[in-house]
Amino acid sequence: MKKLLFFALPLFIFNTYSVAQEQGKGHQKQKTEKVQNQGKHKGENAKSDAHKNSEQSHNAAQGHAYGKNKEGLEGKEFGQQRAYDAKRTAEARKLYANQKIKGHEAKIRDNEERLKVAKERVEKQRKDGQISAKIEKEKMEKIKQAEDKIKKMKDLIENNKKEVKDLEKQLNKID
Repeated sequence: MKKLLFFALPLFIFNTYSVAQEQGKGHQKQKTEKVQNQGKHKGENAKSDAHKNSEQSHNAAQGHAYGKNKEGLEGKEFGQQRAYDAKRTAEARKLYANQKIKGHEAKIRDNEERLKVAKERVEKQRKDGQISAKIEKEKMEKIKQAEDKIKKMKDLIENNKKEVKDLEKQLNKID
């Protein structure tokens, strides 16, 4: 009797376990069949909409996609329009850079004048005996640091001018 119970009990448990697994699969099949039936009723539009949505999310993570919205232009016309737009933006950047450079140059001229006046004032104060040699040395050191900063600014402006000229040459080659 114990042997029979020992064999029957595992068979019963195994059978129950396999039936429970089949019910899960059947439930899953019903869901997929239900989705497929809904897709058939909606037709091809449902599939294409899902495909478009997945493409849009995929494209959002990628580059600019300039060719997606051509605004009615095709082929050569579209390429010419893109080139025209690129030239205009490059020219706008060039004008902006030139304005910035001119502004910086004006600041440099003002600062140079201020340094020249400050240097003359310190020398005059030293000659008149208003300040000591130690204070004169400290002030001249500050003036020297300011001159170094101005020199660095001049170098940067010269580099920026060269870059603008290079961009201008490239624009002229394109025209």
